[in-house]
Amino acid sequence: AETGRFRVRAGRQALEFGDGMLVEDPGWSNTGLTFDAVRLTLHSGRFRVDAFTGAPDEINPEGFDKPARGERLHGLYGSIEKLIPNATLEPYLFLRRMDLRFGEGAETGQLDSRTAGFRWAGMLPQGFDYGMEMALQRGSQARQRVSAWASSWTFGYSPIHVRHHPRLFVELSRFSGDGNPRDGVHG
Repeated sequence: AETGRFRVRAGRQALEFGDGMLVEDPGWSNTGLTFDAVRLTLHSGRFRVDAFTGAPDEINPEGFDKPARGERLHGLYGSIEKLIPNATLEPYLFLRRMDLRFGEGAETGQLDSRTAGFRWAGMLPQGFDYGMEMALQRGSQARQRVSAWASSWTFGYSPIHVRHHPRLFVELSRFSGDGNPRDGVHG
């Protein structure tokens, strides 16, 4: 069921959360990003939490798509409405595990990352809106440390009395990147 306090969805599905900066099916791609996953949603009043686990599907142009071997994504994505007037706060935690990833040299191993963060989005008077997302990532890739961060800030305006509802916005996104590709730390 798509409504109610408790939902379970199992099978091939797109996973999309928040603005889609970290987990989303890109609508602009020729091939979508889907997961063979189980997703549990609990919703009560102004609180909602999604718990999921799954594997992304590999595109096979000559047959049926199959889940990627050795790759898993697990997560919790929350939503709290009206804690801040006219806004939603969305905390999250994603765990990703993947086999056969290369380190900064030629070494191979597993990717084991944890990404924690939050998104805060809301409406202001006169058609203005805002959004902010910040994430911190830790873990290891091929036995080397992962230490990364990302942030995005958006300020938008939608004219109130315009027929087609255009939205003008400014966005600033900043990411840690990898300043030194030979220091053994993935940024």
